[in-house]
Amino acid sequence: MTAYNFIFSERRKHRLIRHLSFWLLICMSRIYLNYYPDKPGKVFPLSSYGYALTYMIGYTWVSILSIYLFMYFLVPRYLQKKKYLRFIIASLFIDVINFIACFFISVLIFTIFKTPLEGEESLYAPTGYNYVSSRSTQTPDFSIPSYFTIDAAIICSIKKLSIACNLYNITNTKYWVGAVSSVNLYPGNPISFRFNINYVID
Repeated sequence: MTAYNFIFSERRKHRLIRHLSFWLLICMSRIYLNYYPDKPGKVFPLSSYGYALTYMIGYTWVSILSIYLFMYFLVPRYLQKKKYLRFIIASLFIDVINFIACFFISVLIFTIFKTPLEGEESLYAPTGYNYVSSRSTQTPDFSIPSYFTIDAAIICSIKKLSIACNLYNITNTKYWVGAVSSVNLYPGNPISFRFNINYVID
């Protein structure tokens, strides 16, 4: 295969090689940019690449899905047919999905590796788990079902500024916190979030 075919050919084989080469370069660059060896001697052992590999795997699949969905679905279906409003709405929807996916990936990465930033800056992502077993009620043959919820957050501190995004019940589990009978139930909160900004004034 010539360089011209690699760059310009529309044959399926050449296009596939071109796309795979592009994503291979993306993966290599993400590993390189997110590799932080503790000591010079840890450059070669594979165990020292854990954070970089996790970062690469976690975010690359989001990029792949987003880009190809945009290129091969949104552009021909909406943009090329001059359905601009639908194109904008669909693009914003993809952006929201990307944000949510990247949020959960960040939670996973920083929970596993607990990687703080240096100096007076820090970034961490705690998670919380809540399990409540089944409980009896005033009705003899009725009990409140057990439930399990997960909470997560990303907290960034930069000197006197602290920014936190908290997500509650991220799986949107339907549960009840109390009940009098089978027809008188008190539902728990669905998925929700809270965004806080704090600044310390001396």
